[in-house]
Amino acid sequence: MTRSGAEDRHHADDAEDLAGPPEIGKAHHQLEQLLEELAQRSRLVLSASDRLRVLLETVLAVGSDLLLPGVLRKIVEGACRLVDARYGALGVLGPDRSLVEFVAVGVDDETWAAIGRTPRVTGSSGSSSTTPARSASPT
Repeated sequence: MTRSGAEDRHHADDAEDLAGPPEIGKAHHQLEQLLEELAQRSRLVLSASDRLRVLLETVLAVGSDLLLPGVLRKIVEGACRLVDARYGALGVLGPDRSLVEFVAVGVDDETWAAIGRTPRVTGSSGSSSTTPARSASPT
């Protein structure tokens, strides 16, 4: 038995009702894209908020210590947390451009023993670079 033209049109209308008009599918897709963009931006805001919290905690910690080595250590610890680094270091040059303070965090005693003494400053008075003085290479 065959269907008449009217029955075919009715059957096509039923199929469209199940799938929905094309505009609804497009709108649904746009909504999904917008929701994904919103979620991504929310993650960025949370990440920025976390970094700001770490920065503020570091500022407060720095203000709580009056001795230079303690202040330097807190700055390095905060910087490591801020960029999610395992270790970090900070040196202070004196008026004669020699290293007067050096603080490192995240480096264990075994690694320090392999590196040797603390870095020394080399270079002319116009520019300087800090190079580690190594007595042994860490393995």
